[in-house]
Amino acid sequence: MANEYGNYTVFDELDPTPTTTLSNGNRLSTITGSNQNQSTTLAIPSTGKWSCQFKVTAIASGGNPMVGLVGDNNAFYALYRFGGQSIVASGSGADASYGDTYAVNDFIDVLYDADADSLAFRKNGEDQGVAFTSLRDVCKGEMFFGVRSSTASTFQVNSGQSAFNSTIKSGYATLNTCLLYTSDAADE
Repeated sequence: MANEYGNYTVFDELDPTPTTTLSNGNRLSTITGSNQNQSTTLAIPSTGKWSCQFKVTAIASGGNPMVGLVGDNNAFYALYRFGGQSIVASGSGADASYGDTYAVNDFIDVLYDADADSLAFRKNGEDQGVAFTSLRDVCKGEMFFGVRSSTASTFQVNSGQSAFNSTIKSGYATLNTCLLYTSDAADE
């Protein structure tokens, strides 16, 4: 079931790297290059619990798609890799075993708890556990939900504009305008 009415986050058309093409109302990101290319959404608020779902719809042979958070002008990322690993850059940068592997047509929920400063993931609704804590120690600027890949891959973003494959994790909200504005000042 989709969330409340509002404008939902999509991939930012001003952010994609040169070998990234956005389509389907900027809900689909197709990466064709061989470098680390990415697409990101709108900035995540600095308080609250936020969720965004990605579906990997295509992966080239030997592909390495990743979903998670990107920040500090793309110098920081905390990601869940296709091969069942987590990686953080601007910190250790080292891969660590994490979660189940995923494949084409799997849904990955990215769960950022800004209050606890932790990042967790779910695969097809199954909790994979907390992958990262203390992200603000290494990322001082804005953070965004995002995808990266070093090979051709296609990702679909869903922040409530269509039905999710599973119920959103209790206590988390998706990025949309009806949840971002909490005062009447925005209407004046």
